[in-house]
Amino acid sequence: MAAKNAAADLATMNGHTGNVYSVNCSPDGSRIVSGSNDGTIRIWDAETFEEILVLRGHESYVHSVCFSPDGALLASGSGDGTVRIWDSVPPAERWRQIRQARKLRREAEPLVDRLLEELTSPLDAADRIRADKTLNADLRRAALRALLKRSAANHPAQ
Repeated sequence: MAAKNAAADLATMNGHTGNVYSVNCSPDGSRIVSGSNDGTIRIWDAETFEEILVLRGHESYVHSVCFSPDGALLASGSGDGTVRIWDSVPPAERWRQIRQARKLRREAEPLVDRLLEELTSPLDAADRIRADKTLNADLRRAALRALLKRSAANHPAQ
């Protein structure tokens, strides 16, 4: 007879062909990663429990998996004697992020050009960018990166 307060099995994720030795959750709770003696690492959506990505490369069982603090990378340890670092974002999502970053850079560069023409100091331009409430957070970061890149190019290290 099952205990009255026993936890319910919410989902079963199938995909590995061998024993699962390690499971971990991403820092933001959106993904689950598992490592198995089939030599694969699988990343699952924590909401839908669907498989997002399969990582292959170890020549033996995977006994440990762990996300980086920002969730972008994944470390795995294997019976083949290696530790591998993986990009934990599926390629289609990574390309979407790259396209978005390029778009933001194209928007930010004219803003930085205008500010550097108007103001005498890159520090003043950075203050203006930070204070501009009309910029969303992503565009603000892109503008600050463009300003930093421009300043570094104009003032190379001695």
